[in-house]
Amino acid sequence: MCGINGYFLKSGSSQSTQLWLQKANRVIKHRGPDGDGFAFFNFNQPQPNLFYDEIQPKSSKDYTFLPSRKFEITDKSFSCGLAHRRLAIIETGCGGHQPMCDTTNRYWITYNGELYNYIELKQQLQEKGISFQTQSDTEVVIQAFAYWNTLAFSKFKGMFAFVLLDLKEQHAYICRDQLGVKPLYFINTPEAFYFSSEQKTFTQTKLISAEPSDTALKQYVLNGAPESKSYTFFNSLSEIKPGTYSQYNLKTHDVLSQDYTKPLKPSQTYDLSERLLFKTQEMVQTSIHQHMRSDVPLATCLSGGLDSSIILRVMDAASPEPADSLNCFTARFTGSSADEWKFAQAASKNLRVNAVSVEPQLNDFNKHLNELLYALDAPIWDTSTYAQFCIMKSVREHGIKVVLDGQGADELFAGYDHYFYLYWNQLIRSLKVWSALKHMFQSGKWIQYPSLFFSKEFIKSQLNYHPEYYYLKPAFIDSTRPENRSKKTVTEAQLQDLCTSRLFSFLRCEDRCSMWHSVESRVPFSDDSDLIEFALSLPDALKFKNGIRKYVLREAFKNNIPSEIYHRMDKKGFETPFEQWFDLSWKNWKTELLDCNFDFVNKKKLYNKPPQKLSEKRLLFRLYILHRWKLSHCSNWI
Repeated sequence: MCGINGYFLKSGSSQSTQLWLQKANRVIKHRGPDGDGFAFFNFNQPQPNLFYDEIQPKSSKDYTFLPSRKFEITDKSFSCGLAHRRLAIIETGCGGHQPMCDTTNRYWITYNGELYNYIELKQQLQEKGISFQTQSDTEVVIQAFAYWNTLAFSKFKGMFAFVLLDLKEQHAYICRDQLGVKPLYFINTPEAFYFSSEQKTFTQTKLISAEPSDTALKQYVLNGAPESKSYTFFNSLSEIKPGTYSQYNLKTHDVLSQDYTKPLKPSQTYDLSERLLFKTQEMVQTSIHQHMRSDVPLATCLSGGLDSSIILRVMDAASPEPADSLNCFTARFTGSSADEWKFAQAASKNLRVNAVSVEPQLNDFNKHLNELLYALDAPIWDTSTYAQFCIMKSVREHGIKVVLDGQGADELFAGYDHYFYLYWNQLIRSLKVWSALKHMFQSGKWIQYPSLFFSKEFIKSQLNYHPEYYYLKPAFIDSTRPENRSKKTVTEAQLQDLCTSRLFSFLRCEDRCSMWHSVESRVPFSDDSDLIEFALSLPDALKFKNGIRKYVLREAFKNNIPSEIYHRMDKKGFETPFEQWFDLSWKNWKTELLDCNFDFVNKKKLYNKPPQKLSEKRLLFRLYILHRWKLSHCSNWI
């Protein structure tokens, strides 16, 4: 797990781009404090110029990609520069240093991520007569590409973003994992094509100004979605789309982009049986086991919910280490309904684990808010992100570099409330009204007042009714409307949540919160293509059988998790006491908002109408966060 930067020069100054690359690599030092490296290429010369900046790699082996010179600006005209910040996880010695090349020096790569099936792919390549000089998964990426070319990308199972050079063909391949677990941003200017793992690289080095795009601003305020697959938060900044690669011609500077993954869609359907439950358990366990491949100690995040409890139990069973060697990290809020500590204790009882808890406080949230917003680049939409931020800080303080997290399971196995509404709506539209009513009744233990919930969701979907919008001016509201979900099937909504909206935002927070503290967060429910395709193929009737959310996953691990977790009916997941924090802070937040220059806010309503409903408080929270983001990131943008 690392951070990457680089450029392809068109007509700009080689010296200025060299300096930019050094600055960019220092901006994202938090992503890789264990090492750094640079490779500069002039295609008229046989060998690149290699440098290190702060950490000189030393090895008894003669790897051709190891730099021996400290970074310096030269007067040479380099057409291309690759840079890397390293968080050493697999092959922690110099065999994992980057940028890395193959033994022929034809292929060079700067790579961020983990290839969880690298052992299997390496064995396949060795059977074809290909030899390896290191134990790293990075070299597997290079050799797989050298053998299969772009067909290799669809064979990769993991989270990754990389740029790979073919010096013979003078092409660069820019690739990102299927759902976008690992980020990769770029700007394409007349002077150069620049890329980086984080947005702050571009704003801090002044390549772009810290101004939000109009689309991102409106979507964030109205819907709480600062980014999606189709836009980033900043003007002039783009990102490599998940599941795609771009072929960049280093001679003509033409770019050709295309998908390398097949579209996510159900391939078959399954009937409920012991065989199905066994298959579910087997696929989830396989994914978790592959995500445990590491040369450094592992830990896990534990909310006390179904998903994190399953990960903990599988990790404990698979761990060969002695008792109390596996750490699990939980956020707790004593005295609050958001507190999940008792469930975390239930999930970890009788296991060989060390349960670690952190207890974020409102004062700490206000104190660290600027740091949090800088780390995440874009605004947050909920205080739960701060709980995640605190957990990752604790992980690092315990000397751990890798954690597993349950992100993605709710999207895969239909764990959110809005899936219930869509399922009931499907039944009604199919004239199965009695089945819909029966299912509503059955779900009463999981959805509070299901008929009332259905009515509210129906009204919102048909009328786009959002009373909290009265804090905003009509012109701003009319320019962007929430997407109408009323005609979506459950599977369509899952696909949208997985690929373009909900999970897309969660994964960005996952990456930034963990990497800010130099921690690699692995998400076995979000980057295993086989598991994803399998889960989406489950019939809707099984996703909510008997009104129970995530029915198949729950039943598959019924005998592996404590009864308290199996029968748990509420849904949280590092939830914070948001309303309590809001109510305690609103007086001060309101004063700041009244003084700021948001011309789309109805300040008369803001002054006269105290927020009562949760939706009102969430909107006003977003406005306050946007105000604080503005103060910490830029001076004039609105």
